[in-house]
Amino acid sequence: MLPVTLSGLTVTLKYTDRDYASMRTDFLALAASVAPDWTDQSAHDPGVAIGEATCGVGEVLAYYEERLGSNAFLSLCQDLESASLIAQMLGYAPAGRACASVNETVVTNAAGTIPRGWAIESETIGDEEKVRFECAENTVISGAGSWPVLFVQGRSYTDLNIGTSTGKPGQRFRVPYRPLARNLDGTSTLRIEVEETPANWVLWPLVSSPKGFRTLGPTDRGFLLTEGDTDAYINFGDGVSGMIPPAGTQNIRASLRIGGGVSGNLVGRGSLKKPVSALAFVASFTNAVQPSGGSEKETLEELKVNIPLAQRTNDRLVAYTDAAGLLADAGLGIAKVRAVQGRNACEIVVRIAATGPNPVPTGWWAPATRTGLGLLGGAGAYLDSKKIGPMSLVMRGAVAAYVRLELRVWVLPNYSRSAVYRAVETALRELLVSPERDYGEVFDQSAVWTVARMVEGVDRVSLLRCDRSPRARFVSGSDKAIFSTYRASDQVQDETWSVRFIDAYQYQVRGTKSGIQSSIGYANGSEFSTDSGTLRFRVATYGGAGVLQGTTYNIRTSEKVCDVPVLGDEMVTESGITLDLVGGLA
Repeated sequence: MLPVTLSGLTVTLKYTDRDYASMRTDFLALAASVAPDWTDQSAHDPGVAIGEATCGVGEVLAYYEERLGSNAFLSLCQDLESASLIAQMLGYAPAGRACASVNETVVTNAAGTIPRGWAIESETIGDEEKVRFECAENTVISGAGSWPVLFVQGRSYTDLNIGTSTGKPGQRFRVPYRPLARNLDGTSTLRIEVEETPANWVLWPLVSSPKGFRTLGPTDRGFLLTEGDTDAYINFGDGVSGMIPPAGTQNIRASLRIGGGVSGNLVGRGSLKKPVSALAFVASFTNAVQPSGGSEKETLEELKVNIPLAQRTNDRLVAYTDAAGLLADAGLGIAKVRAVQGRNACEIVVRIAATGPNPVPTGWWAPATRTGLGLLGGAGAYLDSKKIGPMSLVMRGAVAAYVRLELRVWVLPNYSRSAVYRAVETALRELLVSPERDYGEVFDQSAVWTVARMVEGVDRVSLLRCDRSPRARFVSGSDKAIFSTYRASDQVQDETWSVRFIDAYQYQVRGTKSGIQSSIGYANGSEFSTDSGTLRFRVATYGGAGVLQGTTYNIRTSEKVCDVPVLGDEMVTESGITLDLVGGLA
């Protein structure tokens, strides 16, 4: 309580009474003490009405006062704009929309070059809009065959005239298309060129933050990008901080790519096969895997986590513990990061999982040459630009643990079967790709039952299958074998099968519980009958079969209904959801 003087009267105010009801109670009590003859305090009394109006205004003012105070602190911040201003003050650039990427399998009948920007679109399903992907870079095809080619979601525009420089300080130009997308290494796709003299177009660099822009000199080229919810603008210097673009006619032009977001992650396997324009040497193409890595702009809650995380790294990669904070700042479409010390103090091993249903990132990263492609290459290039000293970066992608679910669901009599089917399927997909799930986290079968049972309209649930597709994992020797089409019959138990090459052509299969099961030539395919079921897979080799002698791989299987085992480098994703609905309305 706080005593104040009001027209000669000492009044005690309760500073915690900041809502309308409390203010009204305090007002009526004060009125009774200073004006005892005022006995009518009913709602129709003019004095009460004036007091109530004053209390209403007081509540609004108290709300704005508290909002201004809380928005000055990141942990208490209540709106995105205020958090963005705090980020700007700390030199943190909130992440924009990241683009999904995918390795498209392109079948060609002759040599040729797939140009950067060559576009394909997804098939239209119902009311869904087509999603466009473009070739990430000029790709030379040496001849007929099947080739993996990297595609990135979005639409590119080049050499767009966006305005005329007047030669005055502080010029601002609107970017004609939105939303701007980022490259896979986190850099902006926006390129600004200025025609400084006739036919002499000069590229002006993007300055990442207002703090950096203020360090520019009068002759330093550069522009600042400011993005709102609906518009984006480029801002040039004033001749003190940053050079002023020379006066001209239509002498400011832009090249950019728009797109990004989670829509690219939702394109199904085999759906990207419609070209925007044909290439004579391309016979067919499709995506064998689902695209990954698309993400939206950072939300308020993500900023509250990522800004402090980025401050701890001071924008430098000094130790392996800095990798997660730096990649959180980059906004590359990465869901999970796990970094560990490598073989020595100068090596850092970073494993990343992409956002979306498919956690496997595209591309590769070569530590020796410090070059790469796709999301792995983009993350490697970003971390490489932050490292201190002769540090070696090893970038690895998450491995998918494909989980299969089969349920029988009984629907309540007054609910639509189709509506319940969609709701259960959506709930199970969200469970499988939950952002809270971490590397190596066991997938609990009870969670499947609980999530399905909680859907409105569901009476009861029976879980018929909850297992994973087997995975071959290199253990020792030469990694010159390729395992494919893993499949286990319903009777195969929770088991780790060791596949060991005893010579160039023969290998043994041993179960940790079952002992040696078979010895068979690799060229004949593989089908192993055990006491508890059948394990099937194919083995191909490259680099010569002779190098395989002594090599060992492990294949992990699980029972038909179980808590699904997940290895330390794996992230759970969907292999298939089968629902059998009983009852309800047709």
